[in-house]
Amino acid sequence: MSMESVRPGANSPAGPGGPALDGTPCPVPRPGGEPTEVQCGTVTDLWAPLTVHVDGSPDRLRVRVVGEADLSAAPTLGAVLSDAVRRTEALDVDLSGVAFMDCSGLNCLLRARALARARGTAFTVTAAPPAVLRLLGLTRTLSMLGPGPADGTPGC
Repeated sequence: MSMESVRPGANSPAGPGGPALDGTPCPVPRPGGEPTEVQCGTVTDLWAPLTVHVDGSPDRLRVRVVGEADLSAAPTLGAVLSDAVRRTEALDVDLSGVAFMDCSGLNCLLRARALARARGTAFTVTAAPPAVLRLLGLTRTLSMLGPGPADGTPGC
């Protein structure tokens, strides 16, 4: 991981000095109006094996998590998910790249889901590997966070 992949600054989801989206603008044409931009990019945690990719539009953002969603990565994951919930009407979380998740990573998902529900934002986990599905099953959170069926029906 290079230092260039994280730019500490005021635009950081984790606050000043924390990891920041790389600032890639994603112009989205809006019907009858000027294009709207939403900040997209990649957040790489230099202290944990975690990378989070964010892309999409103000209507729907996609967050793709890659690496380990554990105690060391929780501050970054939680900050990115919370920031994404606040910037969109619908959030899709793709966990297919997660190699390991513990209760800290699960807690980040549950907090982001609670924030989304409070804001009226749709929150869907769209994919998860078997190890994450097992954690969701053991904690009885699969019905709240589990990936939706292949027909696209939301999972929570």
